[in-house]
Amino acid sequence: MVRFRFGLRGAGLGLAVILALFFLLAPGIVDRRMNRIVEPAAGGPVLEQTISEQAAEVHAGLVVADLHADPLLWGRNLGRSYAYGHMDLARMQVAGPALQVFSAVTKVPADLNYTRNDANSDLVRWLAITQLWPPHTWFSLRNRALYQAAKLDRVADRSDGRLVVVHAARDLEVFLRRRQAQPGLVGGILALEGLHALEGEEENLLTLFDAGYRVFGFTHFFDNEVAGSAHGVAQGGLTPFGREVVGWIERHQGIIDLAHSSPAAFDEVLALA
Repeated sequence: MVRFRFGLRGAGLGLAVILALFFLLAPGIVDRRMNRIVEPAAGGPVLEQTISEQAAEVHAGLVVADLHADPLLWGRNLGRSYAYGHMDLARMQVAGPALQVFSAVTKVPADLNYTRNDANSDLVRWLAITQLWPPHTWFSLRNRALYQAAKLDRVADRSDGRLVVVHAARDLEVFLRRRQAQPGLVGGILALEGLHALEGEEENLLTLFDAGYRVFGFTHFFDNEVAGSAHGVAQGGLTPFGREVVGWIERHQGIIDLAHSSPAAFDEVLALA
């Protein structure tokens, strides 16, 4: 009996170690594999590449905005510099862009492709679980969006003023004036990549707006309750709910993003807006 108990205890400890290693290592491995940086042909780290004096002079006179990045989906500390991933604050201060749109991805189908995807699978759920997101995000797309918005706020709070979250036109004007004196500042704007995060409920528009979202991508890689996707199954136009959403966003002076939307949805939004 003593040996049996010891064996069970040892097996349980071994399983716990395996699970701990899985949750510790798996998300980073997936992140590095999916978000690689291709080194320049000349070789060497990206941050050490040089550009011509003429290019540097032109770049210094620009206000650069990157309109899409998904780092909120991953477990990286955006205050650090990484050799993989789309962006972080350290690399942005070297490169000098003024504005960064942070897109929140809440659901991605398996076997992702640009032609035809259904909504019957959910890879982000497994990513949320393995990265130890709060359980309330595991089965709620809205809660995943709220979690990523709160994550951006935390990054800004811990950035020593390097990152400023922009919520309104007046915020942008103030930020750009500050940036003239402090060129390293970065302004962040929150975007939803797909309104399936509304979970079909109009009141979630206000909830997500209050959380800081100002850019509303209607679809991602599959059709949803708002509109058809260019990569979905039906690839239809706006739904009745989608037409209501267009009006709501315009009344609240949000930005409609039609990337990934079907041609029919694209035309209908332009006719309404």
